[in-house]
Amino acid sequence: MQTATVFNIQKFSLNDGPGIRTVVFLKGCPLRCAWCSNPESQQRAPQLEWKESACVGCGACLAAAPNAKAAERAGKRHIDVRTLRGDAPEAKAAVAACPARALTCTGETKTVDEVLRVCLQDQPFYEDSGGGVTLSGGEALTWPDFCEELLGRLRDEGIDTCIETEAHVSAETFQRIAMLLDHMLVDLKHIDPAKLRDHASARADLMLENLRWALTHHPDVLPRTPVVPGFNDTLEDARAMARWLLDVGATRVQLLPFHNFGEAKYELLGMPYTMHGTQNLHPEDLEQFRQTYLDEGITVYAVSDMSGRTVGRIVRAASAQFPDDRVHIKLLRNATSAKQIVNFIQDQGDDRGPCAVFHTILAKRTREDLRSALQTLRIPSIDLLGSTAHVIADLLDEKPHATPGLTIDDGVEPEVFDLARE
Repeated sequence: MQTATVFNIQKFSLNDGPGIRTVVFLKGCPLRCAWCSNPESQQRAPQLEWKESACVGCGACLAAAPNAKAAERAGKRHIDVRTLRGDAPEAKAAVAACPARALTCTGETKTVDEVLRVCLQDQPFYEDSGGGVTLSGGEALTWPDFCEELLGRLRDEGIDTCIETEAHVSAETFQRIAMLLDHMLVDLKHIDPAKLRDHASARADLMLENLRWALTHHPDVLPRTPVVPGFNDTLEDARAMARWLLDVGATRVQLLPFHNFGEAKYELLGMPYTMHGTQNLHPEDLEQFRQTYLDEGITVYAVSDMSGRTVGRIVRAASAQFPDDRVHIKLLRNATSAKQIVNFIQDQGDDRGPCAVFHTILAKRTREDLRSALQTLRIPSIDLLGSTAHVIADLLDEKPHATPGLTIDDGVEPEVFDLARE
């Protein structure tokens, strides 16, 4: 049975293929993109991570691994995480010895059976939503034999399959795995060989030829472009990539605005982050970029206007409050954007059930009205509901009253507005 190094299995994902999906993240990537938000995915082997704020400076990790190289930061001596593999015996001993869990390991060797067991746990959600399992990384295709076996087992279970790939692998590997997939999300980072080499250590010919083949031979391929300041964010870049896509028969692309949410991970790994200080991009920042694609005849998809985490919180809250209302919860679960939730709520009216919570928020957003409505509905806090209220208000071109703890969901967890403390 095949094994691979897995650093995360993320359930309830809504932006990694159709429907509700489980995403399996495999370690190992041939590229070194400066904007990478998962630096822990680059090396194939498990890695140590050290969190300065949690470390008490006791030196227990060094005592447990006397042959390991030491490092010091802020007066705290600890193992140099860059010099010891996470699966080495001394690394395991050091992790076990750390009393504050400041030293941890990311990545674990898993068998196909172990991964499949987790994927099958959410099979009812896949069936309800048209979802399935997505392989990601890193670059999942650096583990072709593992992918082949896992995808075959998923197909045997009738589960929809997808991959997120930069296609920087041999044509033989790419084509062999592509035939086992229902959907492919393939990066188009740039078409300029020099830029790909200098900013990502990538070979343009390998990536572009694989994407060209996929667009010709696979039934469902969505090219995706991470838009990165200083790399591919000019209108000339957009025009060149749009024309290349047209030439190879593509009709659509998804744009992924740059974000720096992974910066803290570099510090954990003792790695430099060369994009420090670069401002995040938002969908509205890409309007001219998007229009350039449209002008060239390419349909543009953006990421969901509400994160999968927010939709997940909505569904979990609804499930907890109304465990027997399966129809409404199933419909909420299928939503991938605030707009869909607004439409669904308005269609349902003010009936009892999970949509009643959100219908109330559509109509009542003042502090006192929210307090009254939520107390009536026996909801103890409005952390996710407040976030949703602001997204909905924005969509309806209304401005909600400023209320503590209520923020638009921008990838940062909102504060909990606890009625019991007010």
